[in-house]
Amino acid sequence: DATIDAGLKILEEVIAKCREENKIEISGEDCFRLYDTFGFPIDLIKEIAQENNLTTGDDAFTQRMNEQKQRARAARGNTESWKTDEFSAFHIENTEFTGYTQLASQGKILAIMIDGESVEMLSEGECILILDRTPFYAKSGGQVGDSGFMQTKDSKLRITDTKKTGSGAYLHFATLEHGLFKVGETVDAIVDADRRQAICRNHSSLHMLQSALRQVLGNHVEQAGSY
Repeated sequence: DATIDAGLKILEEVIAKCREENKIEISGEDCFRLYDTFGFPIDLIKEIAQENNLTTGDDAFTQRMNEQKQRARAARGNTESWKTDEFSAFHIENTEFTGYTQLASQGKILAIMIDGESVEMLSEGECILILDRTPFYAKSGGQVGDSGFMQTKDSKLRITDTKKTGSGAYLHFATLEHGLFKVGETVDAIVDADRRQAICRNHSSLHMLQSALRQVLGNHVEQAGSY
């Protein structure tokens, strides 16, 4: 993996520099850069450091993480800013929505956000993902967004909510279950059909589900009524 290889190279350079300068600690700044840019879990950084008889600058790392979270909270404090400014750098104006006819489809990861910052890879925790196309319905007009999961051959994450920016980009709020995800790879996006059905009934929108079910199960599916 190119991102992991690049991160390992940086870590090797950091370790070599520590030895040259007779330092016993990988700085918190370097730890944060490896975590934020290359998706390295801090526990892995600590393990590699220990194998090389080095410690890590935990206080500085924690400080940088807190600063990042504060910036993210400030950005989300203004709804319009969160919807536009925070994602404008990606130049993503519209996500193709396939959910009227499909409950599952493939999409390419265009961006990953962790605590308000763009990263190339998700290897732990929570994030927001943007795909080029998605079957997940975004929160709109009182109807809540879809949930479900995304997966590749070796990785899986749980989608807990879906929202949409003012420019039309769909934001998938996700929690990693196992593996890792990186920008540019294709994933299988699968909506929680039972939850979608319940939501559609509550909002008198069962026609959307019926169309999707026909796509998945065949034209014999008929609407039997909503309650």
